[in-house]
Amino acid sequence: MDNSSRSANRVGNNRRPFGLGRGGRPNPFMSNQASASSPLLNFPALEVSPSEVTPLVSKLSTPVFTTTSPLHTREMVVNPQSASPLYDGHLPPEIRDHIFKYALEEYTKTGKESQYRPSTHYTRPGYTGKRAVTIPLLLTCRKTYLETYHLPPQKKEHVFWHERWPPHQNRYVYHADGQEGGYFSLFAPWQQQLVKEVHFFTQLYWLEDGAFCQLTKKAFMQGVEKVKITIRRGDWWHNEHNAPLGINPQRGDSDAAQMDRDWEATRRGEVIPWKEGGWGTAFANLASLQELEMEFETSEDKLKELEKIVEIAKTWKFPLKDGKVLTRRHSDL
Repeated sequence: MDNSSRSANRVGNNRRPFGLGRGGRPNPFMSNQASASSPLLNFPALEVSPSEVTPLVSKLSTPVFTTTSPLHTREMVVNPQSASPLYDGHLPPEIRDHIFKYALEEYTKTGKESQYRPSTHYTRPGYTGKRAVTIPLLLTCRKTYLETYHLPPQKKEHVFWHERWPPHQNRYVYHADGQEGGYFSLFAPWQQQLVKEVHFFTQLYWLEDGAFCQLTKKAFMQGVEKVKITIRRGDWWHNEHNAPLGINPQRGDSDAAQMDRDWEATRRGEVIPWKEGGWGTAFANLASLQELEMEFETSEDKLKELEKIVEIAKTWKFPLKDGKVLTRRHSDL
């Protein structure tokens, strides 16, 4: 995207959730069919991932999980693995933790069939192909599993595309409960609770038509600590007609002229009310939210317009519950 200019605005408090790796499979999907006396882990014989479950999404309205409790919640004997260099007392637990997190870091697949074509709306730094998390580490022993089972869903950046999506994303787009609902239906409930970061590449209409507000009320979103929203060059309203750039979370629309009027009113000390039901008020539905990052992109000829929007964004104070607000950190711009 050599002809594009990028600018980002982050708002949040001083707590930043633990970073996630780079995309791919969200986690191991467990059948929970093993007993306490069965082998090490209760994974199905065939490892399953979102890229391999099109029939499951299209044919099942709800995921199938047995009532057997997950392995990490059961009382069981765990071998201390004292003969392993990881557990023989010479390696500090903190170092072992870093090793495990590195081993479960998300990465971009390098195979030719996994790479995106260079000139697409979804190809960009960090998003050049399908992403994956390699999970055999969880299969080594119970002790390692108990220290790492939470990392695949917790460390992953869960990415969603609203329009202009990669081909492999199509399997979730037309799910009855929305793209995100289809994706998270493949998670066991305890895995959903571990999700900490979501990233939306979206056109502005999706933010404004109420879909985002409804999404923030879903149970699988309530553990999310970081939300990232990327507005790409082609995601602004009427970009194809070279329309002025506009975004207005207070009013929940993209009227550029109204945005300018509100900005002038703000500079005079007036307070712009937040429209109830507008997308800017939806963050109050996220019980665990700590950080919001917004990333804006446009072409070089609209750089001045984007710089103005960034200046306006510095003043945004998104309302949360109990009278709290989400505001920017001065070091983030």
